[in-house]
Amino acid sequence: MKLHPEELALSRVHTRDLPFEGLTDDQLKRFESRALQLYEWFEGHPYTHNAIGVLVLCFLFGADYWVLFHLSRWLLPGGVTHSSGSVLLAAALCGSLHSYVMYSMAIFSVHEAFTHRVLFQRIGPMSRFLHRVASHLCRIAGVEPNFYSVHHVAHHEKFGTEEDGELLNFVRPRRYWLTWLPLATLYTDFACHRPPTYTKSRVLTAVVAIAFHLMCGYFLYEAFGLLFPLIAFVVCFPHVGFYLDRARQFTEHNLMPLENRNGARSFGLGFWGMFLGGGPWGTPCHLEHHLVPQVPWYHQLMLHGHLRSLLTPRQREQFLVQPVIGWPKLWLKLLREHSRIERDLRSHGSLKPEY
Repeated sequence: MKLHPEELALSRVHTRDLPFEGLTDDQLKRFESRALQLYEWFEGHPYTHNAIGVLVLCFLFGADYWVLFHLSRWLLPGGVTHSSGSVLLAAALCGSLHSYVMYSMAIFSVHEAFTHRVLFQRIGPMSRFLHRVASHLCRIAGVEPNFYSVHHVAHHEKFGTEEDGELLNFVRPRRYWLTWLPLATLYTDFACHRPPTYTKSRVLTAVVAIAFHLMCGYFLYEAFGLLFPLIAFVVCFPHVGFYLDRARQFTEHNLMPLENRNGARSFGLGFWGMFLGGGPWGTPCHLEHHLVPQVPWYHQLMLHGHLRSLLTPRQREQFLVQPVIGWPKLWLKLLREHSRIERDLRSHGSLKPEY
């Protein structure tokens, strides 16, 4: 993700005097103690852990198959002539669900397998093979893993600095709104799933993604005509999952402190946490992930309840969101606050004129 120096400067000035109740050393010690227990379980149960990974991958590909080839046929049964409107609506629904499932699978693959290497414990030839395959499944969804991995690791290790590969603590709304343009996934600089230029790995990812969708598109074309795959794969697939991913990253860190232990929010186990991240493996408990990135996704969910029990009421307001209405309120607040903060900083001369 491209670093905008002016956003880093704005974040530094904004957080310099930010009234914020951060996590205490005692809270961190108690949290890390529980995390260590879970990590020891993870290390000691490789077969159970690997079975969970296999089940999740089977579920994701099974869900995608059902959406494209069973739900579509249920919506548009054979032996009946369907209007263009019916085909368009069915294709939009199936294409949107397909985009969501591919988004979910891509996060599971590129984040858990390729980057943090916790999807499979590599204890033998089969598990090493599964890890290698799972690490590159994200390519069928258009996600290039090499670029993502380098910058995501830098995001953890160099959080809030010029070397942060995904600086998200002060993302101007204009950068976010530009991701809503058609096919912005291919060119916006507010994205971390592919490099800005066409490297060999990005070209390989494009070839894999196009080949997969041409194969699926052929069968859908045979069943429903050309309109269905065009709407599903050209209109819906590149946009729905991408829009959710941009909404998630716009709100996870924005206007939070520039330090790893206090710089993220947790959307939790409710609707918004599951929806925006593409499922429970999409780091809905994002603060927990930053505190202990070594544990797999299901342990981060367990740690969320433990962290909640440690937080003060003020900390809960800062780090967590209310059920149901919490994330929309946060989204609107960030859009409003950015303009006010930048205007106030300029009026008080806190920033140099070029910022």
